[in-house]
Amino acid sequence: MRSLYSYLREVKDHRRLQGQRTPMAAFMEMIVLAALGRQTGIREISRFIKNNDKFFVERYGLKHGTPTYATLRNFLGQLNHKSFLNAVRSWVLQYTEDDDLVAIDVKAHDSTMTLGDIWDNSKQILKSMLNKVCDEKEIEALKSFENKSITAEELIKACESKGITFAIKETG
Repeated sequence: MRSLYSYLREVKDHRRLQGQRTPMAAFMEMIVLAALGRQTGIREISRFIKNNDKFFVERYGLKHGTPTYATLRNFLGQLNHKSFLNAVRSWVLQYTEDDDLVAIDVKAHDSTMTLGDIWDNSKQILKSMLNKVCDEKEIEALKSFENKSITAEELIKACESKGITFAIKETG
């Protein structure tokens, strides 16, 4: 089984070299972990990242700390949402029998759409995929955290205890 991080590394990085303090795969994995923790709004994701700063800095070897709210907003505004969601979908399909999991139907960006509109569509697809894998793998720990915050480390441990891989370096 491949890790989420390995799939996310395949998404083309759209940023200039100067804008790459945080590896793109790490940035996207933080977003997925926030979504697993039921934090899907842009401010919620930003708070989740900030609240797990020490863990993320250590996990990804971040020299400049975790991304800020403004950086997250800019990142999501430039992200190729379809490529991101397809990478997550490929990872999720390893853990479910449902090959009709979710059709990736990201609305085309046009000048009238705000980042909120674009992210609302993407987060619904992301939540649907993550809920499917959690139900399929019976990750009860995530359901018990619905009304309180859960750390990124707790999320990863709950998933890995059910065989869902989050490793940054592939083994084997």
